[in-house]
Amino acid sequence: MTGSLAASAPAAGGGLGADLAGLAVRAGRPGLLLLPLPAGLGAVVGGWAGLIGATLGWAVPLAFFSTTALVVVLAGRMARALVVPYAMTAYTLKAVLLGIGVVTLPGVTWLAPLAVAWAALAGTVLWVAALVRAALAPHAPLLDP
Repeated sequence: MTGSLAASAPAAGGGLGADLAGLAVRAGRPGLLLLPLPAGLGAVVGGWAGLIGATLGWAVPLAFFSTTALVVVLAGRMARALVVPYAMTAYTLKAVLLGIGVVTLPGVTWLAPLAVAWAALAGTVLWVAALVRAALAPHAPLLDP
């Protein structure tokens, strides 16, 4: 298996699972720290419905992406062969739950759907930017060069 992800995982310090866990924490921390920003903006623009919508919209991408990292790390600790099946199962369940949420969202009156959409977009962009920054940091190598 030369050249595979399993073969190039670091041998010391917890291996690839520890690196992924640290990467997820470093990528998710800015999202948690910045939560008051979209919540406050949603409250100013849309009242209570905007506050709830922006908070929910901000939390969905953070939960979505963090769950993937957690499942991959836990599956990798059990057996490397379980990583892909567990990750695909988690992704499928998350996609179904997200789809149910999107389908039921138009009928909900206690939150502002526009606030949910904008906050979810901003949360996704923030997560991707933080993940790229954390992955490119010299102290977070995922693979041996």
